Amino acid sequence: MIKIKQMPPAHRHHRQPHGAMKNLLTAIGAQNFIKNGIAVAGNVVRFVMRLIAIFQISLLKARKGRQRVFLGIAGKAPGTDG
Repeated sequence: MIKIKQMPPAHRHHRQPHGAMKNLLTAIGAQNFIKNGIAVAGNVVRFVMRLIAIFQISLLKARKGRQRVFLGIAGKAPGTDG
């Protein structure tokens, strides 16, 4: 949810643009926010996919007792303490 709230009283000494200008700014901000959100979501998805791939590979390798090979990639291979 994107909520654009009024500033609380403590922050009101920053002069805010009023009326149309403010609407324009918030519209631009919202667009950028959505774009960034999509980009970030894409990165997160990619990151998670990579993690899952590493996880699966290291699980397969672990069965053969070669888990140590993947410590370098995963940082911490699943199923080990460190």
